[in-house]
Amino acid sequence: MCSPKIAGGLNLPNLKLWNKAVVAKNCWDLAKKEDKIWIKWIHVYYMKGQTLNEMNIPTQSSWMVRKIIGSREEISQVQNRLMTVDRLLKWGLSVDPLCVLCTVENENKDNLFLHCIFTQNLWRRIRSWLRLNWPDRGNWELHMKEVLTRTKGKITQASLLRMVYTEYVNAVWRERNTRVFEKRQQTEETIARDIACVDT
Repeated sequence: MCSPKIAGGLNLPNLKLWNKAVVAKNCWDLAKKEDKIWIKWIHVYYMKGQTLNEMNIPTQSSWMVRKIIGSREEISQVQNRLMTVDRLLKWGLSVDPLCVLCTVENENKDNLFLHCIFTQNLWRRIRSWLRLNWPDRGNWELHMKEVLTRTKGKITQASLLRMVYTEYVNAVWRERNTRVFEKRQQTEETIARDIACVDT
């Protein structure tokens, strides 16, 4: 039903993905201490000087606060904690080093989100949809610096980019895991369309 009408669907938004993206976006705001009243309130009453990753989920808080804090794994994915193949190899595990998305280069963080042909095409489609000019950054640190710079503030474009980028990272990792563990795959176009449905 969430597929476009031209593909036989009803063009309805995927509410499950939309909800996940919104919660992750709020978690991002919380981690970056966005200047919003409810974020300041959570920092004063629950976090009390702790970082988002350090604190325990407060059992006395509302279900919504628990849900937002519990989604910090989405933020952790952006903060260099993905179990990519290069990290597994360093632990001595025997795994295929090739990226399952492009099958050209060995999988690591830079490849997965910057150099992989599949994710480059996906990010290009998303940028085209957002009408976004984006400089080519050679490594993850510079790329994330660009992301964090562009997602600061309260303007609509920054808020939209926060939501879109969080869902983009989640979608790439989900597609990677689906190909590894379930031997199924989607095209860049399908994934980009799903992200667009989530964020519109």
